[in-house]
Amino acid sequence: MSRMKIDEIEIRDADIFEILLDNFPDMIHSIDDTGKIIYTNRTAERLLGYTRDELIGMNIMQIYADEILDAVRKGFSDLKQRGDKSVESLLKAKDNTRIPVEIRSFSIYDDNVQFLRTFSILRDTRDIKSLQNSLVHAGRLAAIGEMASGVARDINNPLTVILLSNEMLGKEISKVTPDAT
Repeated sequence: MSRMKIDEIEIRDADIFEILLDNFPDMIHSIDDTGKIIYTNRTAERLLGYTRDELIGMNIMQIYADEILDAVRKGFSDLKQRGDKSVESLLKAKDNTRIPVEIRSFSIYDDNVQFLRTFSILRDTRDIKSLQNSLVHAGRLAAIGEMASGVARDINNPLTVILLSNEMLGKEISKVTPDAT
């Protein structure tokens, strides 16, 4: 087993790995074959509002939005058989806040190719979704601006003809009618 010194403190490789996982910016969890959470990092606590002690042993279905539980069951079954899966999903925090996430999961098997657990990384996509919505909104505003510009041009063209005709008519009338002054 290798060890390294950080600030004069000897740390085992396993401890370094644990520190990395615990401080990773995305939520990480591991689920056993019955669907129970057996590992989670600090980001999961922050994101979901549960303590680690509350999360460990919780059934994975409890942290997903109710409206997608059937898809989660099917996805978990597929993951156990296929070995890896990437999906977008919707978590449910302790306060019932819905959190859109991008999930990358893979399965871990024993030497007899029996499923043991999953390992998943879940990225909060609320900022990305917000940016996408802003871009859609900006696109709609741009389309409205283009449409308004087209309407203005369509109205302006006949008005220009009317104004020019009015000016030409005025000149013709002034030629025919002498000035009364």
